[in-house]
Amino acid sequence: MQGDMMEPWKEEQMIKLQQHLAGGTDKTDEDHWIAFEQDFKDSFTNTNRKNEAFNELTALRQKESLDIFISEFKRLATAAGVKLDNHGTIYLFKKGLKPVLVQAIIASQGYNPKNPWITFKPWEEAAHACHLKWLHGQEFRRQNDARCEGLYKALNITPRNGRGPPHPYNQGNRGHQTYRGRG
Repeated sequence: MQGDMMEPWKEEQMIKLQQHLAGGTDKTDEDHWIAFEQDFKDSFTNTNRKNEAFNELTALRQKESLDIFISEFKRLATAAGVKLDNHGTIYLFKKGLKPVLVQAIIASQGYNPKNPWITFKPWEEAAHACHLKWLHGQEFRRQNDARCEGLYKALNITPRNGRGPPHPYNQGNRGHQTYRGRG
């Protein structure tokens, strides 16, 4: 190891080692290495890492994958030195989840607003459960959309604005074919 910062540090470490040996500590004692490693980390690691990790944690938002979000959230919380069960950490977790998922969690049967969860684990489990319910619903919705698409083709009706198939009775006069029942 070399460089302008390293030379004074190496000299300091040699002095500390000599002092330990002169004090009667055996040269094969593991405490030498433990102290050396800690001194190295204290001197050459990013001292601002905890603050950076906390800033990243406060800005973290769920994108597509809930699993990636939770994994990254836990990693950043650990790096920032915050406990997952702290009220503020749980707040950041809820803030980072997609709002619709937080609403689903709060509306779920297991959530009691009179006795809200005060630990991280129930929030994590509820997020997984609600997300799984949503995924199952999406599967059904895709199947239903496929059926509706076939119906629209058969009736020669165009879905509106690509937002999914409109109900044939609610198209009004938007230039689409509408149902005209016999009166």
